[in-house]
Amino acid sequence: MPTPEIRAKAAELTKNAKTDAEKEQAVYNYVSSNFRYISISFGIGRYQPHAAAEVLKNAYGDCKDKHTLLASLLQAVGLNAYPVLINATRKIDPDVCSPGQFDHVIIAVPQGDSLLWLDTTPEVAPFGFLLVNLRDKQALVIPPEKAVRRAPQTQWKDLVQNLSYAQGYGGTVSNVAAAAPEATDEPFLFSYDYTRKDYPEWSRKRITAPLPEFDLPEPSDDAASAAKPIFLGVPGELHYQSNMEIPKGFAPLLLRQVDLSRDFAEYHSAYTFNAGIWTTDLRLTIRAREVPVSQKEDYRSFQKTVSEGRNLYTNLIPGSYAPLMPAPSPEAQKVFEDATEASNRGDFRLALELCERALKLDPTNTDGWYSVASLRIRLNQLDEALTALRKVIELDPKDPMAYKTLVAGLVHLHRQEEAVQVWRDLLKQYPNDGEAHAHLGNVLLQAKRYREAIPEISAGLTNGQQTATNQMQLAQAYLGVGDNDEAVAACKKAVELNPKPDTWNAAAYVLADHNLDLAEAQEYAENAVQAHEREAAGLQLDSPGESSLRLMDQLVVEWGTVGWVYFRQGNLEKAEKYLRAAWVMSQRAVIGDHLGQVYEKLGRREAAMHMYACALGVAETAEETRERLSNLVKDEVQIRTLVLDARTELSRVRTVQLGKLVPKFASGEFIVLFAPGSKVEGVRFRGGDEALRSATQALACAKFDLPFPDDAPTKLVRKGRLVCSEYSGCDFAFDPVGSVPSVVSSPSPTN
Repeated sequence: MPTPEIRAKAAELTKNAKTDAEKEQAVYNYVSSNFRYISISFGIGRYQPHAAAEVLKNAYGDCKDKHTLLASLLQAVGLNAYPVLINATRKIDPDVCSPGQFDHVIIAVPQGDSLLWLDTTPEVAPFGFLLVNLRDKQALVIPPEKAVRRAPQTQWKDLVQNLSYAQGYGGTVSNVAAAAPEATDEPFLFSYDYTRKDYPEWSRKRITAPLPEFDLPEPSDDAASAAKPIFLGVPGELHYQSNMEIPKGFAPLLLRQVDLSRDFAEYHSAYTFNAGIWTTDLRLTIRAREVPVSQKEDYRSFQKTVSEGRNLYTNLIPGSYAPLMPAPSPEAQKVFEDATEASNRGDFRLALELCERALKLDPTNTDGWYSVASLRIRLNQLDEALTALRKVIELDPKDPMAYKTLVAGLVHLHRQEEAVQVWRDLLKQYPNDGEAHAHLGNVLLQAKRYREAIPEISAGLTNGQQTATNQMQLAQAYLGVGDNDEAVAACKKAVELNPKPDTWNAAAYVLADHNLDLAEAQEYAENAVQAHEREAAGLQLDSPGESSLRLMDQLVVEWGTVGWVYFRQGNLEKAEKYLRAAWVMSQRAVIGDHLGQVYEKLGRREAAMHMYACALGVAETAEETRERLSNLVKDEVQIRTLVLDARTELSRVRTVQLGKLVPKFASGEFIVLFAPGSKVEGVRFRGGDEALRSATQALACAKFDLPFPDDAPTKLVRKGRLVCSEYSGCDFAFDPVGSVPSVVSSPSPTN
């Protein structure tokens, strides 16, 4: 069943399509070219696709995932697509019933009495094109009909698993029971248990009710449909209810009850929380077979409310407090609905005016004040938004989200002292809110109030926030008060909680920066580098994308850290190799500063001066770097000259001149894949002036100097821009890997 995100994307893709064929091609083009093909052919990943909404969000997937997304988008616009199992390398044996016979999934789209065959995995293939190794092959088409009756009972679990996936639930099905399909004079009923780890948004302490959607048709905006009524189907009632046991120590902040009644349909939603069970009850009654043209706008608002009802997030709060918000007056409710419509159209000023008008009718409506805060933020009226959030807290002092949203705004405005007080006010209401303790501790840590930060971060760890990030923050707080033993223990605990490259790197950097436990720091740093170098060794020309660029960012940080560890240990030769490689890739100020210290220790005074100047060229406010340069260069005028020269060089050393490639001004973005030894393994045109697409050959033949710090078979991905002028020719400049920080700073861990 398509989710609202899928339906919205399908409507966007097909808004200009006049025929089913045009809709099919629009959806195919989108899925084929915008979603990278990544295959994970082991374990359950060989057989189980991800939900369509997950694929849409991730922007990548294997053949099963891309089929699932395409089929869901087509279903959202009333078209069908069937999965087709096929083998791309050999013939299948029809007498052998095994999924192991197939290694690929393509798509069959019904075309009257025939089928249209599609394959979205090549990414750039024309509509309807199949690769040579797929043509004239036997394949298994799986149409979604008469499933329970056709499937033997031993396969019902697998069948219901697939039905669960179709509803957007990626968990595991068990205990399937079903009525006899042959009893056609009785309703067909089936039930099953559903288990899912890491239910959506649990990490942010908000969840949705596990319910299917009401499949109300979306109103079409095309001219041909404008004069036609909307067909709803046979009148009747749909009733969905979910009961979810909430973990001890949490309670849902209940959503407002919705009651809509129209001539064509009515909709009711209700939410309760009793004895640890959160119940969501949704009921839709279809009163008429169709919606007349005169009521289309009313239906549009009704349909949107119903379709969004299933996917509304419910926030979880500490303790047993779960307030039922009072319903607004009917007059205020109508104005709030009008405000929502205006906001959906993008008319935020009108929406704000309507919300404030509704609040005059119902001034205690906290949802209304939330809406005012949101609209003020959209209109960049941040102080007024914070005032609205303070009003929510005044009306409902036990609403934790109001405090947390208010803090986010205060931190954005650099009003740290006020943020500290808001966290303390929240903790008066919920003394055991670990998230609040942890965030308060982090604010105090950033303000260098280390002694105050330690008990707050510790309280967060004790109350459910036992994460690597919080342990590393605790380590930094202990270092701030000079308690090195506790800091080292916190670093080790962080690694124990999350033994992954990001945490290894963060722990290594903190230990090296304070000259603590350098043997442990070396092990952590080398583990991080080796893990990501192994990953980078497998990069291919068709794999570079945002994930590969993020990998380069991680690798650069880790090279910088391991180089810093070697420096602290006195291994200057290794330190120089890693820090130089990281600097050439990223031009980050902290790495330039560290490389300057290596050169200074080696007695290479001119090289040290140059690197300090380069670091200041990136981050002029790095006071420690400026002090180091001042110790080598006493003349302030000479220092300014060195920094100005370095700024010019920062761009020049990233630039390669390619001569005159096109007789006009043009620019384009490219991805370059390097093998060890600065060998160009591939070039990919990423976008820009089409006249530059052929410049891939010139880039492939260009000479680049990328230092690799070790003998690992690491491949590097660099993004850059080619700019051409009809007068001066073409220059290609690499972007520094990652974002260049404005001040010298250490890397931070992630959970």
